Amino acid sequence: MRFGTLVILALCLSSCSMVNQSIDLNIIYRRDIEVTINGERFAGTGVPKKADKYDMVIRAKGVINMLTITTCHREVQIEYGNPGWFAKGNEVKWTYVPVRGVEDRKGCMMEIGAFEKKKGRHGWAAIDFTNGFESVPATTQCDGFTKVVGSVSICQAKRGLVQRIWFDRRMKVAPDRGECKVFRTDAGEDTYEKLYYFQMPDTECTYYFGDKDGKFHRMTLIGYDSILVRE
Repeated sequence: MRFGTLVILALCLSSCSMVNQSIDLNIIYRRDIEVTINGERFAGTGVPKKADKYDMVIRAKGVINMLTITTCHREVQIEYGNPGWFAKGNEVKWTYVPVRGVEDRKGCMMEIGAFEKKKGRHGWAAIDFTNGFESVPATTQCDGFTKVVGSVSICQAKRGLVQRIWFDRRMKVAPDRGECKVFRTDAGEDTYEKLYYFQMPDTECTYYFGDKDGKFHRMTLIGYDSILVRE
């Protein structure tokens, strides 16, 4: 399920609700659900350490009346009233075991949507996973934070803002589609094809960086238009 579909679902659930901020189908909102995975805490986006299974605690801003969890292979939909699922109104515990040969392959991001019926305090998260195909670490400067990351990374920031990623070796970059060509490398002798600048797109884009030995880094950019205001 792409993010636009999650917004449509939010609109359907909010049709009779008192919403703090009206959701616009044409606007991409910042992912801000808190997700704890095997003890690591992420705010809206993240890449947990590789594991055979992922014990997840999903905490939304509002009461969770419906939760959707979508990967490249499956969609799980949990509705209010399912026995044992909602120990707390805004928190769900769920265990993710990737299906071998499908979900443990490259590029199988998880999209999470939490929807509240009465007040419309919906929220979203995007979680990516390492799988062994990529092996080159990097350093990112994303939305004001400098971070040493593993072989898979996510950067979420407001569209149009400039961010950076750099490597300890020269890397060529290829976007997953033409409209995602937002990168330029630094022209310096020591930084050419090691340091890349990029302007955040108005959509979700994935990039593959590769060195001369065929080793890779995968990065996903998530550009957003607005932040949801909730009680």
